[in-house]
Amino acid sequence: MATSTNWRAIFLAYVIGVVGAAQVGRIAPATAQLREALSMNLPTLGWAISTITLASAVLGVAAGLWVRRRGARAVLLLGGGLLALSILAAASAPSTTFLILMRAVEGIGYLAIVVAAPTFIAEHAAERNQPAALALWGTFFTLGLSLAAIAGGTLAQAWGWRGWFAANGGLVAATAVVGFLLLPTEREARGPLPERSGAPAGLGTATWLLGGAFLGLTLLSLSILSMLPTFLIEAHGFTSARAGSTTGLIALASIAGSLAYGLLGSRLSPATLIAAAAVLLLASALPAFEPGFGSSVAIAAATVAVFGSGILMAFTFSAIPRLVPHSTRIGPANGLIAQLGSIGAFLGPPMVGSLVSQYGWGALSLLIVAFMLMFIALAWAALSASKSTPQQSG
Repeated sequence: MATSTNWRAIFLAYVIGVVGAAQVGRIAPATAQLREALSMNLPTLGWAISTITLASAVLGVAAGLWVRRRGARAVLLLGGGLLALSILAAASAPSTTFLILMRAVEGIGYLAIVVAAPTFIAEHAAERNQPAALALWGTFFTLGLSLAAIAGGTLAQAWGWRGWFAANGGLVAATAVVGFLLLPTEREARGPLPERSGAPAGLGTATWLLGGAFLGLTLLSLSILSMLPTFLIEAHGFTSARAGSTTGLIALASIAGSLAYGLLGSRLSPATLIAAAAVLLLASALPAFEPGFGSSVAIAAATVAVFGSGILMAFTFSAIPRLVPHSTRIGPANGLIAQLGSIGAFLGPPMVGSLVSQYGWGALSLLIVAFMLMFIALAWAALSASKSTPQQSG
């Protein structure tokens, strides 16, 4: 662990993560153009959007072990380079099949970034600054998606989908080059891995419980943000454009929640902050998706709920260095978090959509509460398990 905090290096790793996360949302602003140019139907479009998460859902823990062996800086930059090259290749895609294949390759680069960046941040933050630094990292995904949505609508229309893709590839490449030039190199050898550190069990009970909690949090967040546009359209008569822009603005509340955790994490206990987020979610889950309330109530309640989820997101990332049984397992632990979160992202929307279709919008409020309870139970169990297992350093 660093004795002083290198905020410049931390912020640069964060920027690489934000630019990487924007690629998850890069397809959405160009969907109409892609469908016309490549004759894509809706199911195929869905694959083009989601295939980037496939590598994370399958290879997260393996990527974490690779980070441990190669070093966070090296993997972060390799991931950025691979992501940039695959985006530029996708910009010249002659067919849907090639585009989806490149999205799968993008997913490998994206996975390397999202596992290596928080590991790098933890390594370059002093213990007193780790909660704030990792809370900042907890905002990367929402900010990346928001930036893609805000910029993509205008730029994809002005430059075409190929120009929009090429601009993203160039941006990712530029951040990787800046990282290569400015990110500090490894200051010391990592040494041999502790016994069983390569095995999943070597991550410790607390880490697995935290991963399960993050799975619940992913399902909670997606339950709100993936269904909110449809709810605003059906229950409150919003146009598609208005519902989408409203949801994008509400999503930014997650960033505010994560930053609030960063400010308060060193002053209040994790259990206190989790309880505060739980109160916010309990108070807002019902009015957010109750058709009988007005649209202003729904928007305000959804904003409060997303703010609460941001607090829990920041807790998850900031807790990893404290919960792993050995400091060398931070990378594999980040891989586990990425893997379980991606599984939730892959399975969550269709599962939630099916339940809402069958039981109505009231079921969504109950799901949000259920996923929140899942997070609280597993997160508190993780904190308890970490207290009974002393952490080794080195």
